[in-house]
Amino acid sequence: MLLHMARLALLLALAPALFAQPLFFGDAVPQTHTRYGAFGAQPRLTTNGQHVFLFWANDEKVRVTKLVDGEKRAGRPVLDVNFGWFDVVWTGSHFLVAAYDRTLNTSEIRGRLLSANGDPIGETFTIVARFGRPRLAFDGARVLMVYGPTERGEMYSILLRPDGTQATDPRHRLIAPTHSLESVVATGGPGFVAATSSLDQIKITTFQPNTDVADSAQFTLPPLLGRRVAIGSNGQDALAVWTNGSGAVEYTTVRANGTISGPTAIAGTEGSFSAAVAWNGTKWVVSTIASGKLQTRLIDGASFTQASAYELSPVSLVSLNGRTLAAWGGTGAGQPVLVRDVSASNNGETAAFGAAEQTLQTATSSHEAALIVWSELRDGRRTLHAGARTTSGGWSENRIGDDEDAPLAASDGNLFLVVKKSNAGWSAVTLTGTAQVTASTPVVTSFTPTGITWDGGGWAVIGVSPQKNIYAVRVMPWGAVSAPVLISERSGTHELASPRIVFGGGGFFAVWQDHDFVSCFPICDPFKAVLHGARLTPTLQRIDVQNLELAPDEALSPDVFWDGTRYVIFWVNGGALETRTVRPNASGSGITRVAGARIDTGELRATLTPFGAAIASNDGEVLLVRDGSLVTRYDLGRANATDTVVNLGPEVAYVQAAVQDDMPYHGAPHLFLRVGGVLPPSNVPDPPKIVRASMMDGGNVMLVNWRPPLDPVNGYRIEYRVNDGVWNELDQWFDAATTSMSIRPWLDGARYQFRIRAWSDAGVSGYSIPATVRLLGRRRSVR
Repeated sequence: MLLHMARLALLLALAPALFAQPLFFGDAVPQTHTRYGAFGAQPRLTTNGQHVFLFWANDEKVRVTKLVDGEKRAGRPVLDVNFGWFDVVWTGSHFLVAAYDRTLNTSEIRGRLLSANGDPIGETFTIVARFGRPRLAFDGARVLMVYGPTERGEMYSILLRPDGTQATDPRHRLIAPTHSLESVVATGGPGFVAATSSLDQIKITTFQPNTDVADSAQFTLPPLLGRRVAIGSNGQDALAVWTNGSGAVEYTTVRANGTISGPTAIAGTEGSFSAAVAWNGTKWVVSTIASGKLQTRLIDGASFTQASAYELSPVSLVSLNGRTLAAWGGTGAGQPVLVRDVSASNNGETAAFGAAEQTLQTATSSHEAALIVWSELRDGRRTLHAGARTTSGGWSENRIGDDEDAPLAASDGNLFLVVKKSNAGWSAVTLTGTAQVTASTPVVTSFTPTGITWDGGGWAVIGVSPQKNIYAVRVMPWGAVSAPVLISERSGTHELASPRIVFGGGGFFAVWQDHDFVSCFPICDPFKAVLHGARLTPTLQRIDVQNLELAPDEALSPDVFWDGTRYVIFWVNGGALETRTVRPNASGSGITRVAGARIDTGELRATLTPFGAAIASNDGEVLLVRDGSLVTRYDLGRANATDTVVNLGPEVAYVQAAVQDDMPYHGAPHLFLRVGGVLPPSNVPDPPKIVRASMMDGGNVMLVNWRPPLDPVNGYRIEYRVNDGVWNELDQWFDAATTSMSIRPWLDGARYQFRIRAWSDAGVSGYSIPATVRLLGRRRSVR
């Protein structure tokens, strides 16, 4: 990026008065269209008495999907969750969801209320500030929640009101002292019944309606670490089932009078890993997973379904209006959640359906475009993508790999180079200004690349070897790679880390972190970290025989760029931002601590822009620094997620993958971009207007036309929904010149709705008034 850096330096020299002011950033704009797929998750089926809902969690969000035959619906996020630990209960007027959550760095079981349609009611709230997996049951008046195990393996219960608040007498009752694995609860017996598993025991506990313990029974079992337990209710009696290792699944019945029967084995369930139970109105139904098969049977032993299943998947059952549905993990990529009527012969339909989860990898810029590299997770697969955003607002993207990481990218002013890693090792991929791959070649894998720069004829890549030594190579635009050059060798117990490299002044400059752990007494800081650097020739040979001492102890996460006359280095020291400069003749400034620029990060990135140095650090903030002073601090993104600033012609762009709970993203992190400059952004566009939505080609094609808003736009997003389903985004790019689209319907006799929004660098417009296309009669077509 030498030419690009020279142009920025020229702008800085010519227009200091113009650039002495802070930047104005537009709203965050989604930079890619949205793709949807299946997800593996912890499933939980429940019903409101009229419809069946699938609640599912994949370690980040609890989502809810209203199940409709023949139609995939993206799950709506309703609650944050850790480890997939959650439960839900219908209280007669609303759902109560409880989940273990540590997003606030505290151990809490949090709750949220949902309407009969699964829509959130109010905000989330804390049920108990405790650790554990919640399980819920409702007796028509109150909710009993059991939770645990605690760090010592204890299980507790607490009585809640239907709104999830603690009852008048919020006592935490110990129901299992130590070494518990899992607990479940249902109505039944004299009030409630809980079943708790441990390594070698199942404990059944019955409760009075006021949740005082009425009785308990223990059954000794062969030791089994991953024992699963489930419980069901018919309103009076409860049935608890549990896995028994290589033996058959066992169950016990708790009668309304509190009588607890002895355990009974279910023939044909030997070796089952998980089990579920439900009352179908006349009989108990039990589903188990063993040897890669979901098997469902009546409690009298009659087996009537089999389906392929992921061996370690949990399973859930629910019955409504004579139908019993099962949810479990399938055997496809990612073990997606499948749902089926257990009396049907098919293998199950995908039910945990959502937007692809995008993760920013890296970004860089050329004269006319910014290249953004990200990964996507959907259908159990991770794919690598690159997209080019031009200064005029255009966008083009391309999938450039599978299940790979791409930590580095740079430009020669026109082409881009992306350094990525797969199971086969590291490679360098050359991309055009429209993100199309033109060359790919393996890179010597003796080191892990951490820094990259353009030197006018090729790219230089620097990194750390497994022995903690620093090497560099040059990569040519046509793909040739030089032999690795040793830049610095560790000494003693020291380790070298985080090397960065830049080209300017006729040569390279490398900077890295040299750290060590030392023994000290009495109390002291055993971690020592300093910054070293070295000037290099155009062939990566060292000019400085001895390392340059750049920063003293506690200097971490360096980055460096060339400003046209000097190498400018930034780093973090005890949370403070520090900087210094080095000239090509090795002279330079002393260390400057940037006043008011504290950063909570372990990964700093410094980018030279026409407005000064932009510092990003994965904390959702950007610091604009000029001449060693903080100009301003911008709060632009979310903490603990990779972010970066890149140049975009005469402006800059802040890029991050942000979680959006609203449709059409449904809680998935999605790539967003904010454009900033010295002038305030133009107006956010008004909503487009749909002027036509109709059937064409004898009912085989749906056509939508729209009228653009008056304000300039960069493109359009089109969303659809089927009948009363959730809104999803079409997997297609619509640029500013496009004002119509056509699509084939994919469901018979359905009502399709479409809505459109426009976007520009100022932000995203509101939605157009939805337009409806009703498909009548039976037909066959594909999407």
